[in-house]
Amino acid sequence: MKRMLYLGLSICFGISYILNTEAFGYSKRVEAPYFVTNRQEISKQKSNEDMPEIDLIETETAEIDITKTNTSLKYSHTNWKYNTYYGFNKILLDIDTISQYPELPTGCEITSLTIVLNYLGFDVSKVTMAQKYLDTAKIGTASYWDSFLGDPETEAAYGCFAPVIVEAAEEYLEDMDSELRVYDLTGSSLIALYDEVRKGNPVIVWGSMDIVNSIYFSDFWEIDGETIWWYANEHCMVLSGYDLIQNTVTVCDPLRDIEEYDFDAFNENYIAMESQAIVIK
Repeated sequence: MKRMLYLGLSICFGISYILNTEAFGYSKRVEAPYFVTNRQEISKQKSNEDMPEIDLIETETAEIDITKTNTSLKYSHTNWKYNTYYGFNKILLDIDTISQYPELPTGCEITSLTIVLNYLGFDVSKVTMAQKYLDTAKIGTASYWDSFLGDPETEAAYGCFAPVIVEAAEEYLEDMDSELRVYDLTGSSLIALYDEVRKGNPVIVWGSMDIVNSIYFSDFWEIDGETIWWYANEHCMVLSGYDLIQNTVTVCDPLRDIEEYDFDAFNENYIAMESQAIVIK
């Protein structure tokens, strides 16, 4: 009887919690240093005021077995603790990762897109995506917001930011006559992206090649009267899971494999990389 009463109260509390938007936030706020380097490193605190807080609600562990598979969604969840807002305290999408090596030593961005496209059921290789759909430019002649700088098939290239990958994804989906759409979620907090993962949508995100090292700048160019600095350890990955209890995120990392990283360290670099994120759904 007490058990039934407890479950009833938990459900009622969960409903009122969802409706109460003021209670919507992360219980451990992160104020990550945002690094700006102009031949001389300047560090300042960048507040995450837009980061929602999440109160983890201890509820009964439910026997959950949900498996859904088609060309646009493939994931499975089993025996995970229910959370009143996100549905689960732990999510891990069933995604096959792809290494950017050896063909694309600097092509982590287009490789991450290929990982997501393969997950969605499309049979396309990273090399095809790089050669046919990735807009490239000679280093020093364009911004990484507009083109991939260099050739991803070489070690000497740099990389690109979200709009370039959005364009590549849109062109590919148009060629495939797909009804799927590409959404640029840049500016979203890392926590907010958990909702996409919970729905079965992996998210392409930007961060650091080495999660323990903060983002720093190296080369720069003058483009249309503006100084463009390159984020030296820029890296692109696919957010494929999270664990609210352990405070970790799981990513498909083209440099490595499926990796689990500390949330705080990963979030610091995610913010430093302009909080760039893309989802296809």
